[in-house]
Amino acid sequence: MKRAFSVVMLVLACCLAGCAQTASHFAKLSWSNNDSSTNSYNIYRGDGTCAASPTMAKIANTGANTISVMTYTDSTVIAGNTYCYAVTAVNSAGESPMSALAQAIIPVLLAPTINPLPQVR
Repeated sequence: MKRAFSVVMLVLACCLAGCAQTASHFAKLSWSNNDSSTNSYNIYRGDGTCAASPTMAKIANTGANTISVMTYTDSTVIAGNTYCYAVTAVNSAGESPMSALAQAIIPVLLAPTINPLPQVR
């Protein structure tokens, strides 16, 4: 199977407004593909920076006949960690090589502090 796509954008919308460090974080990937023979996509993730060539493990498959699904949201990320992602296309001939790597740095978002108002006497 030829390599016919690449990860073109990694959008981080890590946390809902006003959330604390322990709240839900996520990394959203999207990609494009010009190969109409694709049946599904495999998503791979490694812990650490892409420059460090982390070991990549498959974390998801978009499912059969999902060529139009070219996004994936990883909601298992942890604040303060860095992740490296790649995508492969799957068809009847097998799995393509991995796409270009995309890195996500999940920031630590702290809960807002509340300062008491000065007392008026």
